[in-house]
Amino acid sequence: MLFNKYFVAIYFIIAIYFYFIISYLNRNGIWEISLYKDFIFWFLTTALVMVFNVTSLKNFKDFKVVILKLFSITLFSEFLIGFFNFSLIGELILIPTVTFISLLYFYADYNKQKEGYLAVSKFLNSLLSIVGISILIYVVYKVITNGKDLISISNLKSFLFSPLFTLFFIPIVYLIVVFMKYEDIFGNLNRSQFINRKRKLKIKILFLFFGNINLKSLDNAKEITIWNKNELNNEEKLMNYIRKRIRYTEH
Repeated sequence: MLFNKYFVAIYFIIAIYFYFIISYLNRNGIWEISLYKDFIFWFLTTALVMVFNVTSLKNFKDFKVVILKLFSITLFSEFLIGFFNFSLIGELILIPTVTFISLLYFYADYNKQKEGYLAVSKFLNSLLSIVGISILIYVVYKVITNGKDLISISNLKSFLFSPLFTLFFIPIVYLIVVFMKYEDIFGNLNRSQFINRKRKLKIKILFLFFGNINLKSLDNAKEITIWNKNELNNEEKLMNYIRKRIRYTEH
C-alpha cells in the first residue's frame, strides 16, 4: 500500500513540503549547509520510520507513543552527529548502522504479536539503549572537556533540528493516516453491489462532511461500510444515520 500510485503523489508532496520549509529557513538566514547532514540523518532515522508505521497509528495516543520512541532513539544520536565531526568513514558507518537498527526495531515492535518478533524487539531495544547510553556518556565527557567549543548558534540549531522537523512532519503523517482510512472506507463502499453509483457518491460526500479528519469518526465510518451497509439504502434517514453513527463515541 505504501508504494501504490497514490503514495507516489504523497511522497512528491512530502518532498515539496520540505523544499519550501528549507527554502524559507534559508531565505531568513537560519539554514546552514551543515544542516543538510542533519536532515539526511533525521529523514533516514525518523521520517521513514514514521511513514512505515502509519498503519499502526489509529488515534492520537498512538501518535504520542511513536513520537516519544523516535525522540528517545534519535535525539542523542542527532546531538552526536550534529555537534561532533567524525571522519567521512566514521559517519558512513554510524548513520547507516543506527538507521538500520532503528528500522528493524520498529518493524519488530509493530509485529511483536507474531511468534519470534517480541524477542527480536526486546534485543534491538536493548541494543539501541546501549548505543544511547554510550552516546550520552561520550557527550557528557565532551561537554566537560570541551564545553566552550560546544556553545555556538550552529550547535544549537543542530540540537533543535530533529525535534522541530519531527513536529513539522507530524501533520503530513496525520494526513497520510487520514488518506489511508478514506481509501479503506471508499474501497469497502465501492465493493458493495447493492448500492448504486449515485448513492455511493452521496454517501462519500456525507462521510467527508461528518468525518473530515477525525480518526475516531473515520473508524466509525469504516464500521458502517463493513457491518451496516443495508442502513445506507434508507434515503429518508441517510444523513441523520451517518451523522449519528460517525460521531458516536463509546463512554
